[in-house]
Amino acid sequence: MEDKIVQVQIQNTTVCATNPCPVDCTWSPWGLFGPCSVTCVSGTSTQNRSTIGPFYGGTNCIGVSSNTTLCVPAPCPIDCVGNWSLWSACNCLTQTQTRLYSISIPAQYGGAPCSFTSAANETQSCIVTSCVPVDCVGSWGPWGNCDCNTLTQSQTYTISLPSANGGKACPASNGAINNRTCPTNTCPVNCQGVWSTAPSCDCTTNTTSQTYTILVQSLNGGAQCPFPDNKTNITNCIPTQCAPINCVGAWGSWSNCSCITNTTFRTFLVTTPASNGGTPCNPPTVQTDTKNCTCGTGSSSNSGMPPWEIALIALGATLALLLAGAITYGVFISESSSGFDVV
Repeated sequence: MEDKIVQVQIQNTTVCATNPCPVDCTWSPWGLFGPCSVTCVSGTSTQNRSTIGPFYGGTNCIGVSSNTTLCVPAPCPIDCVGNWSLWSACNCLTQTQTRLYSISIPAQYGGAPCSFTSAANETQSCIVTSCVPVDCVGSWGPWGNCDCNTLTQSQTYTISLPSANGGKACPASNGAINNRTCPTNTCPVNCQGVWSTAPSCDCTTNTTSQTYTILVQSLNGGAQCPFPDNKTNITNCIPTQCAPINCVGAWGSWSNCSCITNTTFRTFLVTTPASNGGTPCNPPTVQTDTKNCTCGTGSSSNSGMPPWEIALIALGATLALLLAGAITYGVFISESSSGFDVV
């Protein structure tokens, strides 16, 4: 009977019908950013996402469930500020006196307006006690805050005592405004940053990552960014567009010729199995190919024989020689009580 070399491949299969297979956690898509936390100046807005799973012992999700960004809905309202001047001296001709209304801070961004317009005036009767000329009294107010839109600041001229009876007029009218470029930019600058767009799911790690990049650093007390520069957010994902990987395999060399079966064999080994729709190997799995051969062919009489076959042949030849010598020289082996004796 010929001996045959058989290679058996054992595959271990786990049945999932009674015990569901683990399902790893995944993230839902990011929701829309919510309303700003404030109605003016600088606040924050948040978007959220939720986890799906894990189920049946799958791995937990990696990443954060909320993402916060800065928002500036509108500047805060500034109410108008204004005041009346003192009453002027009594006019000798009309026997009246006047006062002027000056606006030092105009209403901005929807703030409450003043009760009167700039340079509004009121007149009332008076009793003349002196017709001495009275000079106008007025001054420029302090420079206001820098307008962060135009980078300018202004000051307002306020007349505290109007001229009367031919007195000297003020150099500027009541409520006149003088503008200039801000000598230094003291406007607060809020930090601005953005998350990068998440790349496609990595086919090896089943994760995707985003990096937070600060575009504008905060200045002059502006709001800080909610995340540091280059912060990385890693989340789980399920690959959907992985590049196909083709199978890689090759036939091995032919084995030495067996002098018992007069056959030789070789094995096909798969080093990289096909995945993601790649081209499978041909044959697709481990396989052995066998063919006939002639024992002893090659550079020597023992060429192609494995060592165990050579040893077996040598043992058989030795036994044959011993048996032939015993017959020629009349050597017999008898059994005695103490063992075997040669006679």
